[in-house]
Amino acid sequence: MTPEAGHRGVTTSSNDGDVATKETSFFERPEHHAAVCEGVAAGVLPLKFAYAGSAARTHDRLSREESYQSVTGAGALACKALLDLGHPLPRRIAEIGPGNGRHSIAVLTQVAGSAPAGVDYLALDYSESLMSRAQLNFAHDLPAVNFVPKQWDVETGPTSGIRDWRGADSGPLPVLFLGNTLGNLEDPVSALEHVLRSTEPGDTLVLGVTLPDESEEATEAPYHNEVFRSAALEPLLALGLDERLLHLDVWYDAPTHCVKGVVRLGAAVLINDIEFPAGHEVRCFLSRRFSVDGVRGLLRLAGWDPVAEYADPMAGHAVLTAVRPR
Repeated sequence: MTPEAGHRGVTTSSNDGDVATKETSFFERPEHHAAVCEGVAAGVLPLKFAYAGSAARTHDRLSREESYQSVTGAGALACKALLDLGHPLPRRIAEIGPGNGRHSIAVLTQVAGSAPAGVDYLALDYSESLMSRAQLNFAHDLPAVNFVPKQWDVETGPTSGIRDWRGADSGPLPVLFLGNTLGNLEDPVSALEHVLRSTEPGDTLVLGVTLPDESEEATEAPYHNEVFRSAALEPLLALGLDERLLHLDVWYDAPTHCVKGVVRLGAAVLINDIEFPAGHEVRCFLSRRFSVDGVRGLLRLAGWDPVAEYADPMAGHAVLTAVRPR
């Protein structure tokens, strides 16, 4: 998708490398623009818009931050979970929300013990822009893997994309859902149900989550930097809002085990002929933390049968596997 699709004529500065450039903010589709406008009006902006369109660039930069990787890690745990499925590396793997693909590439390489070959890999993501980045990274680092991208919004309903891709004789399929993506969704149980209804009996879900930290300061630390701020604000910049009017506050809400980010308007703004007053607030970021017992309960509510857990409390990560019942 090119910047011309939903281009709002807004620029943000980038400093990747030694030369600063100006990049245009844009939406992937007109319906994304409409949905972000609705989110601003409702005061709740789903986090998926911080990954799509020009926000794929800001997320890509954020994903390279060491502090952010500490939140979305669990690569070693995912490797162990895949190895315990009984295969050196499954011939077919599907992944929901692979981001820029860097984490996925590291997991596949570690499980295979070398650069894997002959693997069919299905990438399912809301953002076509981010999937394009993942496809380029796979082509560069793992050219022998057959990378197939399919657009899917896991929050809105099931997809036929997995069944269409896998064919009739593929056998049980591992479906990766890593990086605490589940914690970024508005309704985790509904999303897990949508995954269940998109798979076949006997398929295994490999689910990564971030565990709560006893220190609120340590939990908030990865989010207090300019790279995160740019990523969180990008959907609003694509609307044409002036960044100087956007005041972002990020904190850890201990009772709900959520990191929340709220933008407050510093002055009245006009969006689609609707005036929003100074002080209007929009929750633009949400990242839940889960206990292992809590995730196991969510999986059961969604119809999955939990099988195994791999937790590293010191690192703050866990991976659970669950099977769709036959």
